[in-house]
Amino acid sequence: MCIQINSIKQNALICLIFISPLLLFVLINPQDWFGFLLIYFCLLYIFSQKVFINKKSVLFIVLTLFFFKLLVSITNAFFVNLYGANSDSLRFHNNAANIVLLNEKINILQTGTAGYESFLALFYRVFGISQFLGQNLSILAFLISLSTLLKLSQIIQGDKYQKFIIIFFGFLPSNLIYTSIIMREPYQIMFFLLSLYSLAKMIKTDKIRPIHYLKFLVFAFLLGMLHNGLLVFSIILVTIGTVIILPKKLGILRWLISVGIISSILLIVMGETTVLGISTPATEAVFSGNINDYIERYRDGGMRQEARATYNTEFDSSSIGAMIVSGSIVFFYYMFAPFPWQLTSVIDLYAALFNALMVTLFVTACFFYKKERKNNVNRRIIITLLLFSFILESLWSLGTVNWGTAIRHHLLAYSVLLVLGSSVILEKLRKLIIK
Repeated sequence: MCIQINSIKQNALICLIFISPLLLFVLINPQDWFGFLLIYFCLLYIFSQKVFINKKSVLFIVLTLFFFKLLVSITNAFFVNLYGANSDSLRFHNNAANIVLLNEKINILQTGTAGYESFLALFYRVFGISQFLGQNLSILAFLISLSTLLKLSQIIQGDKYQKFIIIFFGFLPSNLIYTSIIMREPYQIMFFLLSLYSLAKMIKTDKIRPIHYLKFLVFAFLLGMLHNGLLVFSIILVTIGTVIILPKKLGILRWLISVGIISSILLIVMGETTVLGISTPATEAVFSGNINDYIERYRDGGMRQEARATYNTEFDSSSIGAMIVSGSIVFFYYMFAPFPWQLTSVIDLYAALFNALMVTLFVTACFFYKKERKNNVNRRIIITLLLFSFILESLWSLGTVNWGTAIRHHLLAYSVLLVLGSSVILEKLRKLIIK
């Protein structure tokens, strides 16, 4: 016990020494004091996670990654707006600041951008309006995501590919930037991974532990609060996830219970979204049966706003056959566009390469499932993660009309697919090097 206390004290002192030069910024920008304090909290979190500190090489990579993310945050807050941080990010910050300056009521029980802006406004009201504060909250959310991703990987394949996962997840350019500025993506990734991690632990033990199931429900709910589309996904996640973790020994009773659970969840969600006032146009469209019309209107509005990088594809809801065909085309463009003849900038090239990586990870994840044929528990976890990644990407594709937005939307599924595909990719590379 004494050794643990001394270790904590030592880590706290190391963190304090690390950030002491940054305290000079506080003298120049005193309103950012809590943003700088968050750097200390981030370091404390890093040194409190066994997945980070068990290996010195892993800790070094994580600290290096944190340094780069901090560099992005400082550059964007104090010097120049980075690419991707001058539209939505500034809007979130300004709207949250206006809530505080105009002394408006803060209501965090809202979905989408309104809920996220209220979350930021809550911190701004307590600790002061600071873009640096908002950005470092995103970095803290990212670090929680990273540790959860490594823990998820441990459940499936142990500690084998930690360094590969950290590098390709954390240093991915879009992830490096979007999870270091004021955006919803770091929180979406965090709650997506936390909910799947809770689900994976229950599948691993083949038991529905109340604490794990409660965490699963809470994380799925918080995920849904961040985006209209994710609220629909969270309903699907909880419904299918609950059915998956039911013990197999129940036999035919398992399916009867499943029908009851699905019906109950849908009724509860319909009631709660109405009572709490957190229903969205997306959920209202689902429950009213007008989801097809909603998707068409949403895509039409998005295409008018984003002219250059749009897919120019339409979702046709006139019949079931038309929905299947047009939905498949929409998904294909979401996963493969821009095509070679559409590459007119570096961002277009990056989007194309990222899509190629996503498709590769999907394929290698399927090979990983095949490779684990002797481990039924692992196969259940893998197929569950693959299923939810595919469902999420399919839902994103219905509402995404340009490849610029797709880069951000891919990040959630990318994290899981990276874990599932890493072993196959590294084994193939190892064989090529040996040859």
